[in-house]
Amino acid sequence: MGKRCLSLWSTVLALSVFGTLLSAQTFRGRVEGIVTDETNAVVVGASVTLTNVKTGIKVIRQTAASGLYLFDGVDPGTYSVTVEMAGFSKFTQENILVQSGSDVTVNAGLKVGSVQNNVTVSEAPVAVEFNSTNKDLVIDTKMAEEVPRLDRNPFKLTLLAPSAINTRG
Repeated sequence: MGKRCLSLWSTVLALSVFGTLLSAQTFRGRVEGIVTDETNAVVVGASVTLTNVKTGIKVIRQTAASGLYLFDGVDPGTYSVTVEMAGFSKFTQENILVQSGSDVTVNAGLKVGSVQNNVTVSEAPVAVEFNSTNKDLVIDTKMAEEVPRLDRNPFKLTLLAPSAINTRG
């Protein structure tokens, strides 16, 4: 009875610690950037639309006095960003992959022209995070099932995180 109770309590303690670590990670991402013209001057008041490709849901923001825009709390998925401003050609960036906890930058360079002129970039933006120093790791079901583990201990998956330190040798 003593060993079983101790084992139960150690499992509960491990789950509570593991759950706290996972809850500290956010599953939503951010899409941000700066809108400039051909002379690299910022464009204030441009309309920036973030569209979820799968659901068709659109969110619209305006660029600030600094030319920056920000979409925070973005669900993981594939998106497109469209930037429009009177007197400039419409800019569209497609295939933007937002992952859990990611921070994606999409800068838009507008060219002088009419609204009928469109600039569409269909290649995905480079997947490099310059805006964050986080070393987060999200352990999803696929990872838990496919990563080989000799002892089948799922808690050891936390050691895959770049910031994890194994103090148990």
